[in-house]
Formats: sequence, structure tokens, C-alpha cells
Amino acid sequence: MPAFPIKDGRIVVIRKAEPSDLDRIMANLEAVAKEGRWILTEEVTPERRERFQKALTATDQLHLVAIVNERMVGGLDLAPYFGGPKKAKHVVGLGMQILDGYRGLGIGTALMEEAIRWARNIGLMKISLSVFSNNEAAIRLYQKSGFVEEGRLKRQFKIMGDYVDEVEMGRWLG
Repeated sequence: MPAFPIKDGRIVVIRKAEPSDLDRIMANLEAVAKEGRWILTEEVTPERRERFQKALTATDQLHLVAIVNERMVGGLDLAPYFGGPKKAKHVVGLGMQILDGYRGLGIGTALMEEAIRWARNIGLMKISLSVFSNNEAAIRLYQKSGFVEEGRLKRQFKIMGDYVDEVEMGRWLG
């Protein structure tokens, strides 16, 4: 399991998620969703939980968790783009969430490094993601990790009374 020092001196361990992590993963997703500003998910439905439970054992996906002092503080998912049609077999979509209080410490960077390493190792060519234009810290992280803006849907979402763009980003691995 890779371990990385983070900015406050603690160590973050990045590892593949296991089925036994499901409750903590869903709790973290729900916590970030309740903030209402960083991810599209608004609530964790039973259907979402069931899909995620199945995904944890899928071989064509990666689900990473970040652990600091035995607490799960974040996660990253790479899943087949649009479910994996033949036309897009070379691409995965990325989703990430980090709990409030643990952002800006380098955990996102550690997750991204492991995700990119995995994608390369299995021969994928591209990672795609969408991010809200108001999430400047995430955009900086993605840019630092080699992602570039590939498109923008203007005023696609209304978050806390403000319209924000959906920024499409990609990283070519080949």
C-alpha cells in the first residue's frame, strides 16, 4: 500500500477499496454531497449504494480510498466511460471526493498518482472528468496532474443560487 506524507506531517495510505469499505465510502460520499457544492451527487440512494457495491468487485474499474490515522478521508473512482461501449474502451471516467478538513493537504495528488499509474498499467489511453467551474482547487489539482480543459457547458448547474459551468477535462495517457 503506497503511503505519502501530507502537508500537515501525517501520512496518507492509498489503497484499493474492499467490499468491507462500502459503509464508510457511502458515508463519505454522503458527507461531501450534503455540502451541496463540490460534486453532482445530492444523496446516496439505495440504488446508488447497490451499484457501488457491485462495482467494488469489478475488474475493469478502480476504487481507491485514502486513509489518515485509520480514518477514511477520501476516495477516487475510475469507471468505464458511459458504461464501456466499444467506442470508448480506451477511456475511463474519474470521480473523486475528499472530506472537509482534509482538502488541500496533498491527498488528492496522492490519489491521482495512483489512479494514473493503474490506468497506464492496464493499457488505458485517456481519463476524463467533469468538474464544476466554481471548484477552483479541484481544477488546479487536475491541471497539476496533466489534465486539460476540453470543453465547457455554460451555466449547466445552479449551486447555492449561482450558475456554474460544467468543465470537461481529460488526460491523454498514450
